[in-house]
Amino acid sequence: MNILNDVNAFLLTKITPYSTIYLDSFPADAVEELMARNDPNTAMEKQYIDGAYGGHFQFSYYAKSFSSETARLQLEAIQAALNFAEMTEITGGVAIRLEAATTPAFVSKSEAGEVIFVSSFRLEYHVEGR
Repeated sequence: MNILNDVNAFLLTKITPYSTIYLDSFPADAVEELMARNDPNTAMEKQYIDGAYGGHFQFSYYAKSFSSETARLQLEAIQAALNFAEMTEITGGVAIRLEAATTPAFVSKSEAGEVIFVSSFRLEYHVEGR
């Protein structure tokens, strides 16, 4: 099970992003694209005797656009949709607590004029035993 895929699927029920949410890289075939990727960090996971498991990790959303404002606003919408101070069930048996670790920040600008912004999140999850 990929928790980040579950988070992305849940996000699509809350907002309509300007792009498909790609994992780990931009396909580089469109001006406006979104990407989610795990941040380099120490991921922790515990497994329980009943088959349940839980853990935590950090990940980021990257937004690419010709407009800094468009990219930043897209990340702000994602942050607003994924702000869970308490454990919240996002799909059958999967509950998460999620908070933004950073506000949208500028990463780079390409020679073609595309800008990339990033926003990082801390995710805690629990998956019920099956």
